[in-house]
Amino acid sequence: KLAKQIKNEHPDAYYQPDQYANPANWNAHYLTTGPEIITQTNGNVTHFIACVGTGGTVMGTGKALRENVPDVKIISVHPDDAMHGIEGMKYLEEGAIVPAIFDKTFPDDRLTVSTERAFDVTKELALKEGLFVGHSSGAALAAALQVSGKMDKGVIVVMFPDGGDRYLSREF
Repeated sequence: KLAKQIKNEHPDAYYQPDQYANPANWNAHYLTTGPEIITQTNGNVTHFIACVGTGGTVMGTGKALRENVPDVKIISVHPDDAMHGIEGMKYLEEGAIVPAIFDKTFPDDRLTVSTERAFDVTKELALKEGLFVGHSSGAALAAALQVSGKMDKGVIVVMFPDGGDRYLSREF
């Protein structure tokens, strides 16, 4: 509150970045991540799956994809419990504060993942694939596995938002 007050009292002297409300957050993904996915998949992406922290990745990438691949399904991933242990992810149920840049009606589907499942998939990625990712990346892949299990064919792009180096003090 104090930072906001100081910024409002002296708007020419202070800047408050606020990644949860700054449109530059989603716009960066709109201008870069979305076009990169379109290029890398030759426009054949059928599903885009990303966790929601600030909402910038889902909103910006999703908007860019929808403009170029109208049938793409945008799927947001959330923890299944308010008291979850998946750092960086936003629980958006039961009166939770929704980031200002995230529109809950934008994704075509919304999947939830338990902390335990996210941790299990994270560990599996490290042991079986040699990918040292964080727990929100495990949650993203867990959601992608749910989606792929219901498909005959398609191109799923799943965003891994964090690396495992941030969690070296935690048990994998």
